[in-house]
Amino acid sequence: MRNIIILILVFFPLWGFCQNVSLEQLEERDNNIFYLISSGEAYTGICIGKYSNGQKKYEGYFKKGIPEKSWTEYDEDGFKIFEATYKYAKFNGTGTYYYPYGQIKEQGTYKNGRKIGKWVEWDAYGKISKDKNYETVYEWYSKDLKKSEGTLKEGKKHDSWNEYYESKVLKHQSNYYENKKNGKEVSWFENGKKASEKNWNNDTLNGSWIEYYDNGQLKISGKMLSNYRDGKWFEYDSNGKVVKETDYKTIVKFYSNGEKQELQSYVNNKKDGELFWWFENGQLKFREKYNNGVAEGLWTSWYENGEKISEGNMKGGKKDSAWTEWYSNGKKQSEAFYNTGELNGKFITYYSNGNKKLEVNYENSKKVGSQIEWYDNSQKYFEGICNDGKLNGDATIYYENGKIMQQGKYVNDRREGNWKTFDVKGVATNDNVYKTVIEKFPNGKISLEGTALGEKHDGLWIWYYENGQKKAQENNVGCKLSGESKSWYEDGREAFSGNYINGKKEGLIQSWYQNRQKKSVETWNNGVQEGEYKEWYENSQIKTEGNIING
Repeated sequence: MRNIIILILVFFPLWGFCQNVSLEQLEERDNNIFYLISSGEAYTGICIGKYSNGQKKYEGYFKKGIPEKSWTEYDEDGFKIFEATYKYAKFNGTGTYYYPYGQIKEQGTYKNGRKIGKWVEWDAYGKISKDKNYETVYEWYSKDLKKSEGTLKEGKKHDSWNEYYESKVLKHQSNYYENKKNGKEVSWFENGKKASEKNWNNDTLNGSWIEYYDNGQLKISGKMLSNYRDGKWFEYDSNGKVVKETDYKTIVKFYSNGEKQELQSYVNNKKDGELFWWFENGQLKFREKYNNGVAEGLWTSWYENGEKISEGNMKGGKKDSAWTEWYSNGKKQSEAFYNTGELNGKFITYYSNGNKKLEVNYENSKKVGSQIEWYDNSQKYFEGICNDGKLNGDATIYYENGKIMQQGKYVNDRREGNWKTFDVKGVATNDNVYKTVIEKFPNGKISLEGTALGEKHDGLWIWYYENGQKKAQENNVGCKLSGESKSWYEDGREAFSGNYINGKKEGLIQSWYQNRQKKSVETWNNGVQEGEYKEWYENSQIKTEGNIING
């Protein structure tokens, strides 16, 4: 019996010494010592982690909760990818990173857990090497009181950066890779309790986000995706009780070349925060802001060449303050001022050469005073009077030589009745008779309105959806399409945009799918297609492309 007791006493400490656990079974406490979660004791023994395929992930050793001796990490195929040695609870001495199959990737010296001096980097074949210099930088409250410390790699923030309270307690720790945040970012209260924990990947917030009260209780928990909250987020009171649950959804799409295509965020199924769309070349296409599903803040759209298309503020889902539009050459196309969705003040449009095209004043979205239009050479083209919010009364249209082309009356923004007509020399010719055409839906809302000269379209024609949203718009001069033509989807998103001169396509002709993905782009010259053309599928994949020479 005595011999049995002796054997038990001999082998019991060996069993305790030979146990091994993973980092997931340990908890790092405020004194930077690792404890077994199961027993609360400072851990002594081997620490081994494994991948889901059973391969070893890392291996090291702890003594009384402090890492000691060698530390090694492996990839999922079992190949070594890193090794270094712990001394005084930090990496000290040689550190080595490996490519798969054993080729050294990077090697140098650690001091107090930081890379210092010259590190050598090799290519995957071990032939080409580069020297990289590391230095540790500090900030101080006073001569002996450290405020912060960090590592610079060739002048860029790298690895761990720490900030401290004046009480010497660690305040903040973040990790960098060549000036970009990567890995875990942690902050602490001055009492040593953790305040928050975030995760970064290539300067983008991804993964868990946790905030705490200074008593150690959870305050907020959730997950980030591409800098946006995603999934269920919880808020807690200081006793750890859930007081609020919010459901976030983040949508991220990419083009086949890896460039980001769109990023949208939702809170409780309503758009929220900044939403983005990009062209395939990486240039921003749209940037919008929402608050609880309502458009708020600065909205901007761009051409593929980087020039802005439009910019202005939204308030309560309506345009507010100054709004500006530009041509693709950067020249201003229009400028307007809104007050909670209502046009107020001067509205001006311009030609692409910078000359003024139209000018009229608005009060609560109703035109007031005179409306004047010009040719692109600044010669006056049109002049009329606005009453009751629209062109009403006498109006005159001019030739470019200044001679009168037509004179007559406008009724509700449309030429109406008999108009006197003159040739370019000012000699009277046959008069024209105009009439307004209006069609309505069964509910009484307008479905179509336009001006007719005889049985032909002349002037502005507009088609509407039953919800009042514009469906299409075109302008006719001399019963031929002239100027800009557009069409929209029922949600207001643009479907088609093109320009016509004397009934013929001119310049850039574009169309879009309802998801804002471009559908086609063509170039026309005097009614003849020329140059590059492209068509896309709705998923942004190229459908057809080519180049047309001489029609």
